[in-house]
Order: sequence, then C-alpha cells, then structure tokens
Amino acid sequence: MEACLTGYLDVRRAHQLFNDAMEDPKLLYLLDTKVHNSFLRTYIEYALHLEKQGDAADFWRKQFWALYKRMNQKEYQSPPNANTYTVMLFGMMNSPELSHDDRIFFTTKLLRAMEAKEIALSDVVAQSHIDDESGRALLEILSESAKQTGSRAQVMQKLESIGIVPTSEPNILDGV
Repeated sequence: MEACLTGYLDVRRAHQLFNDAMEDPKLLYLLDTKVHNSFLRTYIEYALHLEKQGDAADFWRKQFWALYKRMNQKEYQSPPNANTYTVMLFGMMNSPELSHDDRIFFTTKLLRAMEAKEIALSDVVAQSHIDDESGRALLEILSESAKQTGSRAQVMQKLESIGIVPTSEPNILDGV
C-alpha cells in the first residue's frame, strides 16, 4: 500500500487495498494509527495535487474527512494521536470548502479531543510544516478555538505553549 502512495503512484489502488484490509479481520490488526495517518496525509495532499492540475478532488477530500471520522469512533482500533491532529490541522487549513466558522468549530472539537487524550498542542504544532501565511492563519484559528475550550488563563497557557505570548493584561475574572 505504501509503495502505491509514494509520489501518488497509484493512490486509487492503495485506497482500495486499505479499504479491503479494513473489512478483513485477519488484516485489520496491521492497520495501526501510523498507517491511517499515512492515508490521511496522502488523501489531502493528493487532493491538493489534483486541484493544482485543474482536476476534481472532491472524492479524496471526502475520504480524508471520512477516515478521520472513523478513527474517532469509540473502540476503534486505530485512534488519533498527535500526528493525526497535525495532519488534520493541515487538512483543515487546506480545505477551501470550510468557512472560517467551520474551521473554528472543527478546531475547537480537535482541541477538546486532544485534551481528553492529554496530547499537548505544542506537540501537534511542532510537527507541522506550515509556511508563514498559513501559520498566521492557523494561529488565529487556534486562538479563537482555544477561547472556547477553557478559561482565559487556560487559553493563555495553551497559546504560550506554542510560542504565542499574550500582550494584554490578565482578566480579573480568571480566578472566579
């Protein structure tokens, strides 16, 4: 499967093999989170590749979101990890079909899932390779989403963990 993914050699074949393996109890155990993350990354990168060539990529974008949804099912054998969340942030930032509000909603859910699994935002952001423009946009989304996941003090702590130092005075209501 991985050979088919390399350089987008045969993504359709890899996708079919992956789906077949997910349906086969004898092969399912081979599909760990690392393999799932490889497919997530390939789905979104292949969609971007096709779009640059002027081709439709809706199918691959749908596969990207569907696989992430599957990984989040209770008791699924390959749950998301820090790498998964890195790929999902990249995918979210490269999904033109998502509005600004959709991105904040998704990122808020993602931050809550990370907190539940005790995965640090700094670990996820450190793995991402985002250019300056995308980085600024991502930090804006993360800042807005973080505000919805806790008190102001918790938000500032999360943002400081990824290198964003707040410049405003502390809110006197933080301790209330």
